[in-house]
Amino acid sequence: MSPFQCASRWHWWVATGEGDSLSRLINHLDTFRPTEWRRLVGEELQPYESSGRPGSAWYSLGATDLHVGIVLALERTGESEIRGGRVMLLKTPWPTNSTVPAAWGQVMRFLDEGIVLAARSAGASIRVPTVEELFLSQLPRDVADSLVTFSKQSRKMLPLERTEAERWHSFVIGMHRTKTGIDPQEFVEWLSTEGWSRDSVEELSTRFFEDSLLLARYADEVSAA
Repeated sequence: MSPFQCASRWHWWVATGEGDSLSRLINHLDTFRPTEWRRLVGEELQPYESSGRPGSAWYSLGATDLHVGIVLALERTGESEIRGGRVMLLKTPWPTNSTVPAAWGQVMRFLDEGIVLAARSAGASIRVPTVEELFLSQLPRDVADSLVTFSKQSRKMLPLERTEAERWHSFVIGMHRTKTGIDPQEFVEWLSTEGWSRDSVEELSTRFFEDSLLLARYADEVSAA
């Protein structure tokens, strides 16, 4: 996942529960979190408490050769809700081989291997957005709907039949009209999760950018005429 996807996934997950299930979630996280992560307590909290909501739980991960240090919060947004709070990538010291994606990868590991399991163990409900949902959320609603319609009502193979091609063109034109950008890798990942074959995914990705370029050139010629 891209850093943008990771950040969105972190800030959009939410755990809900009745009674003391959310308190148990925090307690169980001490068991389920990856061992490299630790909960901040006492004086360690002072630099961060003013940055989050009251009742937030803060965790940290030390820097390695691959990623910077990380501090993040689990925020209590109500009596029955916890969600992903602030994430800080600590720039000092900055390891030579560190990357931002590597740091966000550690945050995703903390979420998937720690928080999700702790929530289930504590009897809380947890909702974590999928990569597919994150990708579609970046598109205008009608464009996202046209893409989903194209994929769901297709045979998932090339060449496209006439009605499939019409739905594809509707999606591409919608993207052009709304001047919406799209990340090539995220598009490939979405098509793959939809069940398209590897060859079809690569062809559709190439075709999308070729069709988009053709539309842009045509629009420029019309404007210049």
